[in-house]
Amino acid sequence: MKKRVLLTITIAILAIGFAPSQDPTSPTITVSWKANTEPDMLLYHVWAWGGTDTTKAYYSYCDSVMHVPSATSYEMEFTGSIKCQDAEFPVSYGMWYRFAVAAKDVSGNLSEKSHSDFFYCREPDTVPPATPSKPIIRCGGKKI
Repeated sequence: MKKRVLLTITIAILAIGFAPSQDPTSPTITVSWKANTEPDMLLYHVWAWGGTDTTKAYYSYCDSVMHVPSATSYEMEFTGSIKCQDAEFPVSYGMWYRFAVAAKDVSGNLSEKSHSDFFYCREPDTVPPATPSKPIIRCGGKKI
């Protein structure tokens, strides 16, 4: 009888989901997860969702990543758009995103999906703070 092991895959959306990209109007989404340590691992499936309304969220299968026995983690980056099997989501500010990852072993067994939380892609704050007031200098208790 084969012992079934439930996988726990952590999805970390780096830097609150976004890394600087060359185009300031289009962020880069980085999705990473810890590698599974089972010796019969084959690959990971990745699903994504993007939109403006989280109540209408559904996943679309996007890609597979082959397991490398020496790897301790995996990372995927999306810039411009997230192209999936039956949907394409723009990568842009003002959108909500969610990802899921599942592991598959050499026997074809698929783990449950590990889901990220919904996260909102907020434009970076580029407005500098207000100028501080003029410094007051005192010398020997007297204002100069």
